[in-house]
Amino acid sequence: MSLPQMKPDINISDKEPTSLVIPPGIYPDLRSPDTILKDLQDKEFRVAREYHLEDIWLNINEEKLIPDNYNDEGTFVAPELDIKSNPVSNDYKLLPEKVGVKDTSIVPTTDVISCHSYPEHPLIQEYFQQDDILEENVGWNKVACPEIALTLAVSNDYICITGPGMSVHYGILGENSLVWQKLSYKANELKMSPSADLVWKLDFGVASALTDEIMGLIGCKWELAARCVESVSLGQSVAWYVSGGKVYLQKGLNKTKPFTDSIPISCPIQVTKISCMEMMVLVLTLEHSIMWRCGITDKCEEGTHWRSINIPSSIQGEDITLGPKNTAWILDKSNRLYFSHNYTHDYSEWWQVKISNYTFENTSLCQLGSNSFSIWITNKASQFIFMNSSIIKGDRWSFAPITGTNKSTRWRQITAEGVFEDNGSLWLLSTTAELYHTMPDSYVLKSVVLPCHGEDVVILAAAPHTLWILTQLGHIYIRQGVGKTSPDGTKWRQLNLEQISTEVTFRHISCGSDVIWACDTKGDVYMVVGSPYEIATDIFSPAWVAVEGKPQSDTVFDKVFVSSETHMVWALDNKNNIYVREGIFPDFQLGTGWVVVSGVQALTLSVSGSAVWALSLDGSVFCRHGISQNNYIGNYWVQIFGSLSTLSASVSDDIWGVCDGALVSYSNKTINLKETLTGESDGNYKKMIDGWEIV
Repeated sequence: MSLPQMKPDINISDKEPTSLVIPPGIYPDLRSPDTILKDLQDKEFRVAREYHLEDIWLNINEEKLIPDNYNDEGTFVAPELDIKSNPVSNDYKLLPEKVGVKDTSIVPTTDVISCHSYPEHPLIQEYFQQDDILEENVGWNKVACPEIALTLAVSNDYICITGPGMSVHYGILGENSLVWQKLSYKANELKMSPSADLVWKLDFGVASALTDEIMGLIGCKWELAARCVESVSLGQSVAWYVSGGKVYLQKGLNKTKPFTDSIPISCPIQVTKISCMEMMVLVLTLEHSIMWRCGITDKCEEGTHWRSINIPSSIQGEDITLGPKNTAWILDKSNRLYFSHNYTHDYSEWWQVKISNYTFENTSLCQLGSNSFSIWITNKASQFIFMNSSIIKGDRWSFAPITGTNKSTRWRQITAEGVFEDNGSLWLLSTTAELYHTMPDSYVLKSVVLPCHGEDVVILAAAPHTLWILTQLGHIYIRQGVGKTSPDGTKWRQLNLEQISTEVTFRHISCGSDVIWACDTKGDVYMVVGSPYEIATDIFSPAWVAVEGKPQSDTVFDKVFVSSETHMVWALDNKNNIYVREGIFPDFQLGTGWVVVSGVQALTLSVSGSAVWALSLDGSVFCRHGISQNNYIGNYWVQIFGSLSTLSASVSDDIWGVCDGALVSYSNKTINLKETLTGESDGNYKKMIDGWEIV
């Protein structure tokens, strides 16, 4: 079967050979040649990864795809230093400034994704903002390299990378720029001590030590230090390495004696990776567990014994390193990066760090490096590496240690909107329609009998000192008597809905501190002014007021959410679009209209005292940052690690969620690498987001 002949869209005239007619819809590519080349390389890598050909793709640059002296940011690199034909002069210390050009392409990785394409609609405004989703973590910078970095090594003064062709480049660490120099020798991998007095290179398992170091990494005489080396880490006067799954140590090393006899260090499990820093040694085992060496001192550099490090069972380490501020780092097999500040404790905490979605698309190709003040990560899919020398931020979700119910109990709904710090009540509805109460600092559950026999509870809506529940039939019940002496309350009362019951059936309700918002089955929104706690004791039916304004065309409102701060009212339509109510003032709580907030589509929202938390269609968690009374829309969405089925935020931004039916709580950790003290956020989102930068 022959393919039909296609007529070309470009008409070429024989009489006028220069006359070309470009068909409609074809536009010139105005990107720079470097950008086009980079895009082509990225696409090639994705194809290679799809067919499991990453190794072949990475080795292709034996045939140089780009010149040695040019990188994809247009930065030229100094020519290769040949110390044999160019003897080093007395002013060799000035050499890096004499040759090479400063690389000013160290940029924050705070890339922003924008998403908005909604039709105009009467009574609807849309908030168009270029900075809709802020994905990457603060503090991380993307550093351009002269070629793809297959391995990296970092000392306090130098960074060194090796390329696919065993080429070696190094740079002197400075404030905001690097000068890359190409060395005359080749290596699969290079390792340095913190001062760079010790320099080892690995060539297919053979470790050689640089014995004629002229300056930093420059030299040409190498001597055999060890064989069959799988991993090595150099301290100031020691070399720890792995050979055949066993651990060995060379000690008493210095610049004039960079290697010596090896001492075997007994280890109960086969080891694949090793990292040392100061008086600490970590090993990664064949079983993906991690151990640290106890008893290391100046007089006993080999230490005394090994102890296991407690890590979550979900973490299967692929690479490890010791980092600044006495941190330990793990890069696992599932594209996740973790750090711990208390890894030697029996109950160590591990915090997940996000840098870039693209960085870790193929984690098996990544490698960690560090020195006393920064952490570095290769990205072997491009000519960039990532570094952080300022602020480290990590997140974690922890399973709540619940007692008072069967361990097999699974949760369907939770509400924490009535919690402020350690005060208030956390309410949980099980998948078997049983209601429980607990205090946020105890997790001791107490069963509470529901008042709606035969009716399914569809919404739990909490406020300080009360709980409202909405049933499938549109009935509302309020928990009374909630206080310090009886935090689970004393009795139920059905809310009188005579004012609207003949015309309206509510499908969603939300309680603020002095207002209640609701959405009915037709998509209309209502509001009533009054304390949810006091309304529970009122004799008369509350006065529900219809709220003006409709969502965008072909949609209806489905849910509405209010904060303890009256000016924060948000909503969802039946197509999961997010809206915020504008024009709310203390003397006009009804507001004036709805504004579409783009960037995220959500299944549910939870509005705390200062932020909006959204659960996206795939279970991802986002937080809207920058909300205030003068900025009711906020600035951008920040994605938080985790995949949940529901979530709820307290007034003070403590977050709970349900993951695989289990109750989990959110917390975060911040470490300032430039200060002597560390700071911990303990779930306070305001502290966590300080320092985010938009570029």
